[in-house]
Amino acid sequence: MADTPSKRTSRLADLAPSRHPWPWGLAAALGLLLVLTFALFALVEPLEPQGEPLTATPAFAADLDGWQKVGDHGRFETDALGGLRMSNDEPGTVVLVRRRLAVPEGATVLRASARVTAEAIVDGPEPWDAARLVLLGLDEHGQGVYDRPHVFASPKGDRSAYEVERDFTMVGRVHDLLLVVELRNATGTITVDDLLIQPMREGAFFGTAHEAIEISWGVWFLFLAFGLMRGVTHWSGRLALLATGATMAVALMLPGEVRTLVVLALEGPLAMSPLAPDDLAHFVMFAGLALVLRLARPNDPLWVQAVGLSATAALTEVVQLFAVERGPSVADWVYDTTGIVLGLLLYETVRRLHATLRPERT
Repeated sequence: MADTPSKRTSRLADLAPSRHPWPWGLAAALGLLLVLTFALFALVEPLEPQGEPLTATPAFAADLDGWQKVGDHGRFETDALGGLRMSNDEPGTVVLVRRRLAVPEGATVLRASARVTAEAIVDGPEPWDAARLVLLGLDEHGQGVYDRPHVFASPKGDRSAYEVERDFTMVGRVHDLLLVVELRNATGTITVDDLLIQPMREGAFFGTAHEAIEISWGVWFLFLAFGLMRGVTHWSGRLALLATGATMAVALMLPGEVRTLVVLALEGPLAMSPLAPDDLAHFVMFAGLALVLRLARPNDPLWVQAVGLSATAALTEVVQLFAVERGPSVADWVYDTTGIVLGLLLYETVRRLHATLRPERT
């Protein structure tokens, strides 16, 4: 029998915001946050120059004044425009020039640009054996910050020429910058022109808006967690949800440098895994969240939890815009959603198997 107009009106009234203010309020706040977030990153310039550039034009004087040369067997040439042409014909040797530059106080980002040309580049056997432009942040003791260089450019092949510009976020206290042009156990010729390193800092308006919206996202996720808790009656379920959410929040906002160190530390123990450590982490975390949520709220429709968790995974990718050297990734969302689906299917399989094997009570 078809619903009468009065019945349909009654069902629509049951969904009115006056009857369910919590989800409607969360949805409205989410829409506003999404608009503000995309407007901030699309319309507001985040960086402004901090002081003078660290390198002058021309960057390389006729005698490489201020640069330290390594490798007597290599060939070093400079042109009238201040470009550097460096060659190496001996495999297994290192040819490089490097210069130490002071980073001004308050600079949080380095914007590096150059025109790079490469000829007959043949890399060595190791991943770090290559023609490269490298930026390495140094602390006040001259030690590498995180001991991991930023590769500004790494040309390859018989012949290539391109303009490159990159921004590097300086995580930790960077006192000096070591700028290196190198042929490390690689042969061929690399030419660098128009080299410019400009310290940058976050714009005042962007910084204030960035922090305000980031805090708002945190508050929104707290209200979402509180809403989920309202439907959980047992304390152990609430504790499990809280612990899972807190763990995911920490992993979500890890700076890019720290995340890379964690991934490198896990590459050995997880060498036999079909997934990379960071992909496996996405898969496992959201599979675990799906299991915990299903255990804590078993009466929710399965499809509602699946869609809601997948949407939450997409929102966590958006929030990574606020993490240092992180950003949204469709691939990560796919791993998240795959973990969610398999986590929910695992719960349903175990539940039905338990119901089948459980002896009938008399």
